Amino acid sequence: MLSTMKIGYEWYGVVIATEILAKILTQRYWGILSDKLGDRSVMGLCNIMIVFYPFIFLFVREPFHLILIAIFSGVAWSGFDLTAFNYLLDVTPSEERHFYIAEYKVATGFAVFLGPLIGGFVSQYFSSTSFIWFSGLQIIFLISFILRGIVTAYGLPRLKEVRAKKVLPVTDVFLKAFALYPIRTMNHELIYIQKQIPNLERNVFKGLKHKIKKR
Repeated sequence: MLSTMKIGYEWYGVVIATEILAKILTQRYWGILSDKLGDRSVMGLCNIMIVFYPFIFLFVREPFHLILIAIFSGVAWSGFDLTAFNYLLDVTPSEERHFYIAEYKVATGFAVFLGPLIGGFVSQYFSSTSFIWFSGLQIIFLISFILRGIVTAYGLPRLKEVRAKKVLPVTDVFLKAFALYPIRTMNHELIYIQKQIPNLERNVFKGLKHKIKKR
């Protein structure tokens, strides 16, 4: 963003703020969805979204694209972080749960620390390298996409759903998360507004009538 696209710190701040806002706004929705579909199902969908996150950067051309990617990232990581932690609580014995949580935090923290260091060295190595149609940092995005895909393909099928009765296919979870439930929510909101309109009209009419009497 800063070196290659030269967007400046103002745009960079907007991108970071957009991602954080997307996380805040969607976390409650993912929580409701995980209660209905199970943590593993929602985590699987968000995990697959995270796999494609670096791949999308291969096609970034304008600063506005970064805003869309930030929204995508915020939505994906919000659901994954929430359901991954909830899944950890579900699959660990209560008497030893604090040990498992501590080990999980240490492992992920170490990976978060080590990953950027390795990525920095690798990006320097590929800075003047070309591969097919890709060059420089694009190769890093491609490698990240492939590694995430391998880990997800290996690990996700081995996770068992705990709270829900069955594990739904990712396509079903995707349709429910981004089409069915949002449309239902909008319909419920519209129905609620339609029901409230007569009450609102009566209140307005009473208010006007009261003002007229005072005059």
